[in-house]
Amino acid sequence: MSFPLVLERSGFSIINSDNPEDLPVENELVLADKHDLKLNLRMHYQKHPDAGGAFRVQIYSPYILINKTGLDFGLKTKPFFGQARHVAGQEMTSSKSVRPENDLFMFSFPSDDRKNRVLLRVGESSWSKVSLSILLIF
Repeated sequence: MSFPLVLERSGFSIINSDNPEDLPVENELVLADKHDLKLNLRMHYQKHPDAGGAFRVQIYSPYILINKTGLDFGLKTKPFFGQARHVAGQEMTSSKSVRPENDLFMFSFPSDDRKNRVLLRVGESSWSKVSLSILLIF
């Protein structure tokens, strides 16, 4: 499966520091698309005992949407109070934002509020509200 490059290179993140009080280790890596919409990736550190301080950094997306319908889809995030916003990595033209069919799509919310919601549109349907308390595979 090929993934079109729609996100820009990230800024730097500190993954190791001799003085974590002055220069704390970060747990997030932020990517932006050409519209300056952000994808907040997470970083998990796994130390290897008896390896001279070596550790592994795992970078992952908080949410992955898997589209099995064969239809284009659009995705917006909505905080509990506030307006719905497009997510990073979608091609947007006028009022339409879609992804290629049969694609994996990484996304994140701007904050970690448990009341965040996602709006989803499949094909030519209208935007609908979907709770992300479960894994979405459609």
